[in-house]
Amino acid sequence: MKIPEEEKKTRRRPRKAKGTRSDEGTRVLQERIAARAYELYRARDGRQGDALADWLEAERQILGQQNPRA
Repeated sequence: MKIPEEEKKTRRRPRKAKGTRSDEGTRVLQERIAARAYELYRARDGRQGDALADWLEAERQILGQQNPRA
């Protein structure tokens, strides 16, 4: 069964761009946050149990550096 040409046009999905700047920026940002979270973990002598708190604090610090309030 062939799909009519008009119906084909409505079925097309937009292509996702691979390797876009925003993807790269997101990856770099996540790496910076992960590195800072690890620094916070090491500053606590590597005690377990606060990974989420470390990540959220690192996120706050890194994002705060990018968007300082006036």
